[in-house]
Amino acid sequence: MGFFADHAGDGQIRKHRLYYVALSTPVYWTDCDIDVVWGGFTWVASPILAGGVNNEPSGATASFEYGDADGAMFAALATQNGGELALGAIYEAGFLLTNQTAVPDEVVQIFSGRVDRVQISTIQKDTILFTFMPPAVTTAAMLPTRLLSTLLRS
Repeated sequence: MGFFADHAGDGQIRKHRLYYVALSTPVYWTDCDIDVVWGGFTWVASPILAGGVNNEPSGATASFEYGDADGAMFAALATQNGGELALGAIYEAGFLLTNQTAVPDEVVQIFSGRVDRVQISTIQKDTILFTFMPPAVTTAAMLPTRLLSTLLRS
């Protein structure tokens, strides 16, 4: 069995997610309260609210919210078509309660796909909602037909 299965329900691990988005300068974020070191990268502790990872007949979808209080991510996305079609991945990192390091005991990938759309809201706080879709065929002529969202500051 695996690490997560071995510790299912035993209360001996804490889980955090790692988020990768392949922008022109790739971002490596985590919802952990400290930076996480895994896979040769430092995953920066960020104000993230995890969303769901759903399996649907057409493929998996996923989402998460990123707190962008200073507007830096909004500015970066504005120059990159909102990050649409950028590759993305979400991982679950498991830490034994006795592990007080930045290196997880086990990491599993729970989603791989592309950015479908990005929505930006300033109603209560500056947040960016990333929504992912299943991996698309990389030939532009073969991409699925869908509405392209635009960056809006509400």
